Amino acid sequence: MKKILSSNIVENVIELLSESYPNLLNLSDRYQASCFDWVHLGNSDIEVGKVLDFIRKSPELVPPRTGHLGNWDPIIEGRAGALDFNKVICDNKFGYPLIYCFNQTEDVELNQGDAVYLPGSKIEGNNRVLLPLYTWNGEQFIERDRTIPLFTPFVFTKVKGKMQSLANFHLNRCKDLNQYEFRSEANIIYSQKDLVKKLLYVLMEDAENQINSKRAFQNLFSHVATLEGTIKRADILVDSNGYRMGEAYFKNKDEFIQSAMIPFQAVVDSCNFVSNLHQLPNHVPIISNILSGVLSAIFHSHYSSSSVQRDCMTQPFNPHFHWGARDMAGYPPRRKGYFAEKSTTKSYKKILQVIVRHFPEVDPVLLVLLPSSIFMLWPVDLYRYDLSAVEELLEDVIESGDSYENMEQMHSHINKMVERWFEKHKYDISTYFLNRFYPGSGIPYGRNTHNFSNPVEPMQFRKLTFRQACMIVGCLMEIVPKKEKKV
Repeated sequence: MKKILSSNIVENVIELLSESYPNLLNLSDRYQASCFDWVHLGNSDIEVGKVLDFIRKSPELVPPRTGHLGNWDPIIEGRAGALDFNKVICDNKFGYPLIYCFNQTEDVELNQGDAVYLPGSKIEGNNRVLLPLYTWNGEQFIERDRTIPLFTPFVFTKVKGKMQSLANFHLNRCKDLNQYEFRSEANIIYSQKDLVKKLLYVLMEDAENQINSKRAFQNLFSHVATLEGTIKRADILVDSNGYRMGEAYFKNKDEFIQSAMIPFQAVVDSCNFVSNLHQLPNHVPIISNILSGVLSAIFHSHYSSSSVQRDCMTQPFNPHFHWGARDMAGYPPRRKGYFAEKSTTKSYKKILQVIVRHFPEVDPVLLVLLPSSIFMLWPVDLYRYDLSAVEELLEDVIESGDSYENMEQMHSHINKMVERWFEKHKYDISTYFLNRFYPGSGIPYGRNTHNFSNPVEPMQFRKLTFRQACMIVGCLMEIVPKKEKKV
């Protein structure tokens, strides 16, 4: 029996957003024509508290916070620096951790690969332990050094003398923590593998017929990986003999698509992946981040139940709420995030137009991008001075109001307030809090790292608009590195 929802989720989303985005009321023609639209709440004057309350009161709607495969212990323990925003979101049920498994291990110098989540390591307390990394050489698994990053789905490590895929190692650690309902994006996509293959076939057909087929293919498949774990960007070339991508050659679309599913199998079903290694192609196409995001949306990663009622949950559009981190959603206007790039949104729209046109079971998507960076303003309870200082800043911003001639004037005014606040408090506020605002800062470890803490919500935080919160974070990201030496 279908669960009867207490209300129409899509209608509630329209009501929530319509004041800031009145065009959302123009539904039937607009969404059927475009098949995709998006809003960035970091550019809106919607109060933060209004959206957080909306999420908490909509139990079916659980926005994903797409974090990478790697070390989540420090996040759960409240000692992850800037990545504490994950803990705020997950602890408070504003979202859940959706693990992206197609990242790369970090190199020796931490200049390449994922130097934020450190998937090639295990953080234990304040220590970083390097994991042994193994990949296939065509005959057997051999240990690799860390001179180059390695594609994590094809990497294995040893646990108590037994070989285990790196993805399983970290995903099992997440489950053992028993704190959040972790899901892997690869699992969500692979569970729909039959439909995915059909989608990919149609998308490749469409790409071949485009004037700029090279760009159309890039939107679908961005890189090629080897079973040895190397990965590089490559274009797809089509001729009478089939499809070539880098050094890989596939005689037809079916063979190409079958190969593109291998990384998903490596994550979700590593035993079968290993048993078939001798028969697998050495070069494998990797679906793009753009296509991965589209699949995550149409397979309802933002809903807690698999039994989605289309009439009230995805029609006339599917409202894909998504907590984007610093790269994806940024902290506008200082950093808009990669999703705001015209090429990205154009690619989403094109892909969804093809899918919706060919697959009646897929509805148009409205992506509601929520900036996770706003929670960098939550201090942790170990440093009590931080809380009172942040509350003072938020109070000043709220009292200044929003009666500005334009956004540039508003940003300039908030920047001056943040500068004055920083000069007043910089010698008393904790290094832990300030270090969050260094670009690219990842999970800290070492002697000076505390063992456990909880982020604390500052008073007035919910009264901020998303625009104000993002501006404050952006100003701190600009001011702190310039005026304070990192510790």
